[in-house]
Amino acid sequence: MTTPAFVHAFRALHTAAARRDALQALTNELSPYEWRQLQALANAKSFQFDIVGALPAELAFHVFSHLDTAAIFRLQAVSRRWCHLLRSPVLLKPTLRDWYDYTVDFENATYQDCHREAQVIHRVQTGRFLQLSASKPISHLHPYATGPDSPIGIDRLCLEGDFLVDSPFPFRHLRVTNLQTGQDWRACADGRESISRIDASDLLIAFWTSSRRTCYVFDYKGARKAKFQLPPFMNKIATCRGHTVVCGGTVNGCLELYIWDLDSNKGKSLRLEQSLFNRDRIPHMCSFRFDEKLQMAKMVEHLTQANECTKTACWKDSYYRVEEHTEEWLVGRGDGRMHISLMHLGTSGECGKLKDPIFIDEADMVSLMGGSYIQLLINDKFLVLRALDRTYAFSFAAEAATAESIESGSDDEQQGKFVLWKIDAKIVA
Repeated sequence: MTTPAFVHAFRALHTAAARRDALQALTNELSPYEWRQLQALANAKSFQFDIVGALPAELAFHVFSHLDTAAIFRLQAVSRRWCHLLRSPVLLKPTLRDWYDYTVDFENATYQDCHREAQVIHRVQTGRFLQLSASKPISHLHPYATGPDSPIGIDRLCLEGDFLVDSPFPFRHLRVTNLQTGQDWRACADGRESISRIDASDLLIAFWTSSRRTCYVFDYKGARKAKFQLPPFMNKIATCRGHTVVCGGTVNGCLELYIWDLDSNKGKSLRLEQSLFNRDRIPHMCSFRFDEKLQMAKMVEHLTQANECTKTACWKDSYYRVEEHTEEWLVGRGDGRMHISLMHLGTSGECGKLKDPIFIDEADMVSLMGGSYIQLLINDKFLVLRALDRTYAFSFAAEAATAESIESGSDDEQQGKFVLWKIDAKIVA
């Protein structure tokens, strides 16, 4: 039988079972030499098949839309077909818009712009910051400014975009620092009243004073937009989002809100009856926020067993945790060193596996006046850590404008100018 006739006879077998029996019968007739030839032919045959690459572009885009933003760029090395599909703006721009919650416009963005933003996302998700900067120790400038009422009080610090908003000791003015440029501006209340609380949105900054219960609203250029006084009971809620500022509290068992709008430059009052909310939780309404960021932070700290010496923060699916512990040399004298360690918990937030810190630092207990207060803030560009009476700024998006080294720094911060010095990251070996 000739080869064409043999192939034609094999093709005439229409069922899988018949073809399998024919192959079995044929292999029983092979000699060892013929077996080696058959094995060589089988090894040279590739059984790989790119299922996704063979799909129409529309279906492939739907499959790739479930990928992580950074993974889209990493997987371009798989094949030319994947590279062509994954470089398409049809896939890149919607993915980036979704990660930024549609707050960033990518309509006219080029592939290079998308790639740069994806690199930032990858740094946030892996804890690989570009630069670490730190301020001088606050205790060195103000020896008695420590504890919950210190310059690092939780209600006097806010991170929004490129801006770090805080109220330094003795809390008489607002300081807004652009972490990208290093420029800052300041504002204060009438009569230099003490500032009790700060909050910020992407459009405006608000701070509240304690003595006269007054709210001041500024834009990011330093222009005052509003000033209004509040009744004594409106001291539970103080927050803002977008172009809106909300203040509120409880009176006669009801929740009273005052809502001020930037566009109209007017405010209106709103009262919620007792039946609409749990009255037992009213004393804790100081934690009120428009969105879920604060509740997410509380949930994260609960899941990661956070306490006074541990703080956890997350941005999207990226979790970070800072821990503080003390090593005492002499029991009862308070001598020793206080250590902090910053860890990246990954994209799940689980602490089941111990992870190596991405940064550590330490300070003498004596210089800290016996204690320290930690706070952790993060967004898509920066991570700000307040610990050991210092401010640490970890930059993900771009290198911030900082001085060369902390040793060569002057007393600018002592004189009122906020300065971050570039320092080397202390990584655990």
